Amino acid sequence: MEGLSALVVDDDPVARSMWSFALRQEGFACDTAEDGQQAHEMLRAKDYHLAVVDLRMPQRHGYELAMELLKQPGRPVVMIHTAIDDPLICQDLLRLGVDDVSQKPGNYPVLALRARVLVERKLRSDPQATPFLPRPPGLDPDYIERLCRVEVSCTSRATTRSGTNDPAAVVPPVAEEQLQEQLKKLTTVVPLSPAARDVVDLIEEGSHSAARIAAAAARDPSLTVEILRLANSSYYNPRGERIADLERAIVRIGLRRLLELAVATSTLAALTTHVLPWLDTSLLWQRSLAAGVASDLLTSSGQEDQVHPGLFLASVLHGLGRVALGALFTREYEQMLEHCRRTGAALPQLEKQVFGRTAGDVLVQLLEKWHLPAELCQVLRYEDVPFNQLGTVPGEILPAASLLKWSILLGQLATARWEPWEEIDLPSFAGDLLPVPLDGQELMALIDEIRQAARQLANFRHGVVSHGHRPATRSWQCRYHSLTADNPALRILMDSFGIRTVAGKESSNTAPLLIDALDNSEWSTGDETVVPDNVLYVVRETAKVPECLEGRCVRLPCSASAFQSQLRTWLEDSANRAVARGGPAPSDQSKQTGYVLSHKP
Repeated sequence: MEGLSALVVDDDPVARSMWSFALRQEGFACDTAEDGQQAHEMLRAKDYHLAVVDLRMPQRHGYELAMELLKQPGRPVVMIHTAIDDPLICQDLLRLGVDDVSQKPGNYPVLALRARVLVERKLRSDPQATPFLPRPPGLDPDYIERLCRVEVSCTSRATTRSGTNDPAAVVPPVAEEQLQEQLKKLTTVVPLSPAARDVVDLIEEGSHSAARIAAAAARDPSLTVEILRLANSSYYNPRGERIADLERAIVRIGLRRLLELAVATSTLAALTTHVLPWLDTSLLWQRSLAAGVASDLLTSSGQEDQVHPGLFLASVLHGLGRVALGALFTREYEQMLEHCRRTGAALPQLEKQVFGRTAGDVLVQLLEKWHLPAELCQVLRYEDVPFNQLGTVPGEILPAASLLKWSILLGQLATARWEPWEEIDLPSFAGDLLPVPLDGQELMALIDEIRQAARQLANFRHGVVSHGHRPATRSWQCRYHSLTADNPALRILMDSFGIRTVAGKESSNTAPLLIDALDNSEWSTGDETVVPDNVLYVVRETAKVPECLEGRCVRLPCSASAFQSQLRTWLEDSANRAVARGGPAPSDQSKQTGYVLSHKP
């Protein structure tokens, strides 16, 4: 069915871009508007099959626009896509006849496919079949206004939409006293049952009696289930031999891993009971498992006695400090996430500015208040240290901190899904304390092994649902060249965003060229003064590049949404210039339907 048209109404340019691109892949001709007033004017001049509307916007909010659309004869399909997480207004909109309501951030390819199905279904039926219903009693119009209205100041609309880039002006720093007072609410949540505490104490005391440890664990039915489930997983039990005896299961898993299992599962259960609309908990669990597996594989060289005892635990628990902070500071996180959406900032950097510490620091503080073994907590402090700053970590903890960073990164690459606000950082393959020597093929093989092992462990705990690996459909291709050592992690990262890299730097080739300059600390005076339009450099955030390269660089670390946006703009511009010069558009750029950013399943 051809000739479909859509109007996307949202004051967030990233959301408009994501929706427009996804809808075009489903055959829609797509227009965009920045608020309800601009959309109203466009609707007077043109009919659309579909309207995608945000609720909270300046000038004229989306609820008011949706009411206008529903009253139109032969109205378009109306889909609401909003960050407002309020069941009352969602129920109200659906009762009034809105066709779909979804939460930000979304899986845009899936939403676009849903939009096409809704439009085609409507076109096959009576266009008047969904009447405008009277507003159900009980929902106060003032309540709607408070949720959806965005006041516009006397400054320009462009300034209002973009806002300030200073997060302190948007989210005031949280005082230390306030932070500690809030953390007290979580210190009353005891993550370890008495039985689990006895298991930890026995192992810490050096007990090697599996029978004594099994007797202690048996007093906690939940922990018993976890031990048996893990021992029977294909990761620990590849032959599939059923293990029903608790003592035998403990021997199979190992005492050190049992200790970390008791702490990890209890802490995960204690903190993930908090429902955070902006956090994909399925992705959180998958990342935890994949990072834990990665730490196992990186340290399986026969030197386990030299491995920091808290490494596996830290790998599994990384990111949970963010869950704790999000549960305690709901309003602050709403403001920080809005700032991330508006500016492309990464959430970990905002957390440091607002709370004066990293999420890892907060989790360590909680674990210490819960009186968990100090050695299991120490390495978590370094989960947010950038790769190129690992040299600042104290020498005695540096190997474990490096392994933790690598385990988290490998877990991310194995999962290949990204929250828009999360920070992307890559190591140097010329340094950054590479734990094992790896080339591109070896790293890819390791990631595949992590992916398969994490899938085997995915059901070791109740509530963990494995959606498997959902790589982005390769829809773009670019040339890749490194100025120093080849960085396979960058190429694998690009692949997870749906961009296949091929070697080549010939100047006569018009295909987009990505230059890896992450390890380039100095730029010679002979560097090009004119940079071709189709070239993009990947550099460190702190890199001092020649003036001719400003605006032609992606700086890491950066947020996943900023990384994706810069790459997409570069590739689309390169393709458009190639066509304008009379050349053919690359065939694999005609359909871009790759899954990149995470969504709530």
